[in-house]
Amino acid sequence: MKKTEKKATSQIFFEELKPLNAVSSKNSGELIIEKKAVKFTNLDKVYFPTDKVSKGDVIAYYQSMADYILPYLKGRPQSLLRNPNGIADKGFYHKDAGDEAPSWAKKKTIYSE
Repeated sequence: MKKTEKKATSQIFFEELKPLNAVSSKNSGELIIEKKAVKFTNLDKVYFPTDKVSKGDVIAYYQSMADYILPYLKGRPQSLLRNPNGIADKGFYHKDAGDEAPSWAKKKTIYSE
């Protein structure tokens, strides 16, 4: 098996991101994923100011990588690091979907040890 050369994080670059063609250009819209509508808002919100990467760019990137990423996420609990005031803000972990989760999302209570 050929070993992959390890690179410092600063040497890794994203390929050019393409806008979502399924999302309207009005800074909000929706994608149909497995027959379910997923709504997105604030697509122009800048997530990474240095690289000028917006929320819409991040969604497009994850959408393009979904076939590679999702098999590894299946069956694993997910949490989300939220930075509503920008990436420079400390942010917080959003672990509880609560009543905000769509009815089709599978939820399970997991207690920490």
